Amino acid sequence: MSSNSELYKDLPLFKDPRSEAERLKGPSDLSTKKSLLSANRFLSNQIEKNKKYIKSLQSILAWISSCSGSINPELTSLMLANPSNEETYDFELHLISDFNKYICKSKYFSIIIELRPLTGRIIPSHERINLEAKLYSSDPIPKHLVHTMQGKPIVRGRGTEMMVFHPSENKFLARIKMQITEVSSHFINGYINLVVSKKNDVHYSIKPLVLKELIVKAKEKTCKRWREQNS
Repeated sequence: MSSNSELYKDLPLFKDPRSEAERLKGPSDLSTKKSLLSANRFLSNQIEKNKKYIKSLQSILAWISSCSGSINPELTSLMLANPSNEETYDFELHLISDFNKYICKSKYFSIIIELRPLTGRIIPSHERINLEAKLYSSDPIPKHLVHTMQGKPIVRGRGTEMMVFHPSENKFLARIKMQITEVSSHFINGYINLVVSKKNDVHYSIKPLVLKELIVKAKEKTCKRWREQNS
């Protein structure tokens, strides 16, 4: 019996009439090429993002190493995206009013804050807690913003407020009313952060309230449009 090679030796061999370049342009090769290019772009973007994160972390670590005393809890809350340090606080400041991060320059807005317990500690109802609202930049190590580009105060109004106990609500409450007198586009990333923290040296550890990525526009019409687009 003849072997398989002998049976097929006289049959003509198939030869693809297309050139090698044409074959490489086939649907399957083109699809694979596109997939590889897309994956390469994704990986390149991730590498660039990681480089930025590493640079930011290096700056933060260098700053922490240079600190001689305790670290400001306001900065800690800002620098940590998802701070899991509730166990270090007895209470936290919590926003209970509606708040829209798109704000009009030099127009009053207000926020209502309550004091929430995180441990079993209790504050006597006669206690008074001074709160202060501060603005910070979005730098890797946030900068406390005090003045506008023209050197004027960047916060107007009741930037400070007394938190007192309200028997009808059975909780400590405070209402802060203020203005921001500079547009956020003048600062890095185009936004700023609002931090409300205790001002006086009470013997309680209170976690600050952090409202991130506030956008401040010059005209109310622009603010309204941004609010509607992002609602």
